[in-house]
Amino acid sequence: MIQPTCSLVGSTLRPLKPLRWTSPSWKLTTWETGSALVSSKVGSQIAIPFFGARVGIFIWTTKGEKDEEKPGRAYCFVDEVREPGINVEAWTDWEFSWSKWVLLFEDLGEGGHTLTCEILEDTSTGGHEFRILGIGSQ
Repeated sequence: MIQPTCSLVGSTLRPLKPLRWTSPSWKLTTWETGSALVSSKVGSQIAIPFFGARVGIFIWTTKGEKDEEKPGRAYCFVDEVREPGINVEAWTDWEFSWSKWVLLFEDLGEGGHTLTCEILEDTSTGGHEFRILGIGSQ
């Protein structure tokens, strides 16, 4: 049985360590309450290894008001198999920004896998910023 594991961008115990990313479009950013890997370049990808039969992602959601860049969407898939994939929306209608957990895939089969997320052209806000805070797997 595989134990639940979280890897977070700002963690010293279990830091998120991508296998590869489209540099320099993905960058580390920090702010008062957290840190994330962020990109707003359409088509940029980030690949993150994990172990387990299920995986989800922690993202930063926002309305994109004031001085913030407008949030976008990413398409996430596992093990280089683009279908089926999941569209993940970073926009929220809440009055404040917050972290959100999204369960992406289950029943993958135990073992090592790679989660890849790609910034999409399609957006509900006119923006493309996508912030990954971490992943969780089991």
